[in-house]
Amino acid sequence: MLIMTLSYTQKTQDLSLIQTYAGLLDQWTQFLVAEALIPANQISTDDFAGSLANQTNLAIKGIVGIKAMSEIASLLGEEEKSQNYSVGNSSCPTIPSLITVHTWAVDRG
Repeated sequence: MLIMTLSYTQKTQDLSLIQTYAGLLDQWTQFLVAEALIPANQISTDDFAGSLANQTNLAIKGIVGIKAMSEIASLLGEEEKSQNYSVGNSSCPTIPSLITVHTWAVDRG
């Protein structure tokens, strides 16, 4: 939802959607910051395999969603929040941290 909301806002230049739902978007992003790097046991697009934990595709989507919120915050003029959700912030998961965590998990079987 964060990615689609950002895409809509960028395409239309209409800030009303992100202004109206800024709190909800931020709440979703807080969840992603806490949970995206190592996703919990859940069904994904490969639901034929059943519930699986630690799915890399979900982690990548979460990281992209966090970056989308960084852009949304910037559009709203909330630069501090934008920086908090930016890729360089150590509290937010990044693609390199994802690779490190998932490589470590594979190496240890």
